[in-house]
Amino acid sequence: MTQYETPQHYALCRFTCEPADLTQYLPHPLGSAVEYILRAPFKGQEADDLSKAAYWLRRFADDSEWCEPCEDDFIWFYRGHMPQYFRACAAAMCAQEPRIDRIFRFQGKNVAVSRNAVEDLVEELEARTKELRNAS
Repeated sequence: MTQYETPQHYALCRFTCEPADLTQYLPHPLGSAVEYILRAPFKGQEADDLSKAAYWLRRFADDSEWCEPCEDDFIWFYRGHMPQYFRACAAAMCAQEPRIDRIFRFQGKNVAVSRNAVEDLVEELEARTKELRNAS
């Protein structure tokens, strides 16, 4: 593959955003979990942040305000206004952190969250938290 230099003017158009900018349309417990996961590697307290993320994911999955029981795997669907904006935010979160990518499912204009994937992620975060605490 041919390697190209990125022109200087490309960098001038870059922007940054806070995790809260990406999670603003998520239900509060899910948004908090995602923010903890995104920031965990950078704060110097990864075990605590991953533990908090697992806590918020459990709250999200157990809260009937956000999650309706379904026969299939999905527990929450985004059906708000500006679905293309939400899809872009969800895609940015998923690109930043592969663990987050596994819980979202894109279905047409909607974005859904998988119950099974949330439960798997909670287990993974708890295992990583234990590993980090044992290492210290």
